[in-house]
Amino acid sequence: MLYNIIQHNANFLSLNIPQSKALDAFCGTGIVGLELISLGFQSCTFIDKKFSLIKGIYKDAQHLGLNPDQYRTINQSLPHKIEGVFDFVFMDPPYENSNVAIEQIIIMLKNKNIAHNGWIVVESLSNFNPKWPNGLEVALEKKINTDHKFTFLQFNQAQ
Repeated sequence: MLYNIIQHNANFLSLNIPQSKALDAFCGTGIVGLELISLGFQSCTFIDKKFSLIKGIYKDAQHLGLNPDQYRTINQSLPHKIEGVFDFVFMDPPYENSNVAIEQIIIMLKNKNIAHNGWIVVESLSNFNPKWPNGLEVALEKKINTDHKFTFLQFNQAQ
């Protein structure tokens, strides 16, 4: 569903996929970031606190024949300062602590890690309805199932 929305929703016309850099935060197995690369994203940075998952992503990327400049793996807990500027950020924080996504977004906005007109997608429980930081506009909310949703946010603050 996520990939279909990215590829076919008019909201994403501003996203130049072949030039876009993605971040898969709280990445788990990295399946989202690997799929973004397969859709044509220039690169993806994967962050997770579990070393075994990061090691698995590295192995999967090698198995898929990805060039080292197409991916970067980081073994660390979030929220934390991150290097780089991203056009597309996917966050799938632990559902019992979805507020950690807000904390990470605030850090990223402060450190200018999100490109102007960049996108952030947060996967959360359906009842998670926070006040999003200034500069982010909810472009779309899409239920995944009865309990979970994707929230698509666009960063549109003047630089």
